[in-house]
Amino acid sequence: MDALSAVLARIRVAGSVFSEADLRGRWAVHTSGSAKAIFHVVLDGAMTARRDGDPGAADLVAGDVVVFPAGDGHALVGAPGAAVVELRDLPAEVLPGGLARVTAGSGGAPTRLLCGSFAFDEEAERFLRPVLPRVIVARGASSPELGVVLRWLGAEATRGAPGGAVLVDRLADVLFVQVIRAWLDGDGAGTGWVAALADPPLARAIACMTEAPQVDWTSAQLARRAGMSRTTFYERFTGVVGESPQAWLTRWRMVLARRALRGGRSGVEEIAASVGYQSVAAFTRAFRRSEQTTPARWRQQALAG
Repeated sequence: MDALSAVLARIRVAGSVFSEADLRGRWAVHTSGSAKAIFHVVLDGAMTARRDGDPGAADLVAGDVVVFPAGDGHALVGAPGAAVVELRDLPAEVLPGGLARVTAGSGGAPTRLLCGSFAFDEEAERFLRPVLPRVIVARGASSPELGVVLRWLGAEATRGAPGGAVLVDRLADVLFVQVIRAWLDGDGAGTGWVAALADPPLARAIACMTEAPQVDWTSAQLARRAGMSRTTFYERFTGVVGESPQAWLTRWRMVLARRALRGGRSGVEEIAASVGYQSVAAFTRAFRRSEQTTPARWRQQALAG
């Protein structure tokens, strides 16, 4: 299993679509942001997206999607110089399938959007979200698979067929993976472990750690799997990921440990062994450094809600 699949199999990013937007004429809308990640799919037309406080902007056309992983406030602009209206203030109607449709402006060809969000569970919030860029643009024209998902999502979101609401949310989940893929295939430069997946040798090393966290991986072992010298591997890994391989492995082990503790079915000794610790004492020390408490106490607090 590749590293991204291994991580996403153990953490949760849940997508949902909350509105369709029909924007015409000279229009510009703004949203102040959200605790969740926000995405906009361009079904028809074109627009420019700009994150608040960011001088840069992205031009999007039909088949493109823009994601704001940190939920930052942003503006969507159809015509330069148009008066900006808050998205929440636009008139809305409820479509047969339960989706809200907001409208702005009149005349001319429409720009139609699907607007939605990605909710990160506690582990995704800690392990994945911080290493994503503040803005991701994915181009449907350069990714046939993404294009298929966007067309299917657009059709299901607006037709109101039985089971459509559930299907739309499942497609939004798939959309998240496709967006990350498109970003890695395109301009996925930067730092963080997700960006490192665009570097095949580093991706192989990360896959080793995600697939077998119980192994006491050394930099030398990982370098061999990556097909690099130990020194070159270590320097490239720390430069791109932002931490040493051992530090990354420890953080991944803690993701798995917290997940298992929250599940409440496995004993601490079993969990310790499953994430690579030879004794409960060694596991407890590592867990305390990460969480400032013992595994047993953390589990009690997690199960108590």
